[in-house]
Amino acid sequence: MSAVKSLPVAGYDSSRQVVTFSNTLSKRLADCKKNELIAVCNYLGIKFRGKPAIYFSPLVIEQAILQGLKEIHYSPTPSGQTVLVPATPAAPSVPAGSVDGVIESIVNNAVKVAFGNYKGGVDTDEVRSIVATSVDKHTEVLNTSWHTNFDGFKHEVTKQIDSLRPQVTHISVGNRPEPVKIAGVLHNRFEDILQTVSAGVHAYLVGPAGTGKSTIGKQVADSLNVPFASKSVSGQTPESALVGYMAGGGNYVATEFRRIFEHGGVFLLDEVDNGNPNVLNVLNSALANDSMAFADGMVSRHPNFVAIATANTYGNGATAEYVGRNPIDRAFLNRFATIDIDIDERVEDAMLNSVGLSLELSRLWITAG
Repeated sequence: MSAVKSLPVAGYDSSRQVVTFSNTLSKRLADCKKNELIAVCNYLGIKFRGKPAIYFSPLVIEQAILQGLKEIHYSPTPSGQTVLVPATPAAPSVPAGSVDGVIESIVNNAVKVAFGNYKGGVDTDEVRSIVATSVDKHTEVLNTSWHTNFDGFKHEVTKQIDSLRPQVTHISVGNRPEPVKIAGVLHNRFEDILQTVSAGVHAYLVGPAGTGKSTIGKQVADSLNVPFASKSVSGQTPESALVGYMAGGGNYVATEFRRIFEHGGVFLLDEVDNGNPNVLNVLNSALANDSMAFADGMVSRHPNFVAIATANTYGNGATAEYVGRNPIDRAFLNRFATIDIDIDERVEDAMLNSVGLSLELSRLWITAG
């Protein structure tokens, strides 16, 4: 006599432990017959492993469903009968105290929770695939950065969280009552440049293109809470672009350099080694003395006037990388304190994060070349 086949299961409410069949009939799980319990297992994706038994207890199937297990193993008993044994999760395959053990336990628990809350209609293999993909994505970072060091693990996690937070630096200068807030990541030479400029010393920032030299100049002015202006120079930049000129009607046409020189602030002379050395020499008196001759007459230098020059070379002329750079008169260079500006990887990270580049691609970009 063959067993009676159960109606297909249409749904299972785990909170109420109620099964709904395709004919809309509902039954409590505890009242279901063995063939109905097997139909519930098929609906929930519970797998049977081993050789099928002639007899087994329906109670074991019911308990497996209630526990949210995903496998049931057939197991022989001493009497020769076969019963069903719910499968249990495997223990971590690595030492529990290691980082890998902690990670594996976390993943195992996450999978157990996901499967415990599993509802009909979601494919188990798909869930496993999603978890595996997520784990694989971060495996290389985990293994290379803090494979056996849990303190390193916490440090790396904290670093990644901090990289997602908006970076704000509070800067206090002199006796100013309120600190100035500077948004964004500051270059590792920023403090040296700020101290130089705040002491009234002109700064010559030299380094490769793209290292943030011009940005540092603006951040220094913001930190000192003083006006800021800049001028990018080239071989065709005339003297009048700095000192101004007299128009046809006899009116003086001023410049940003004149404004900062007379009223105080930070003036950035960008790409200075790209400019005409003869034009730059007219600034010597502005940088070294208390006054300077402009097109409309002598003007006294404000006590808070400071200049910052940026360059890709040290003023000795063209190099293999920067073939268009001009030599700069030593008298002009002696007015400045030279500060080297190299690539700061923290700034690079922040720039790459701001455009949404992944951690893996960011590392590849920073370490390239």
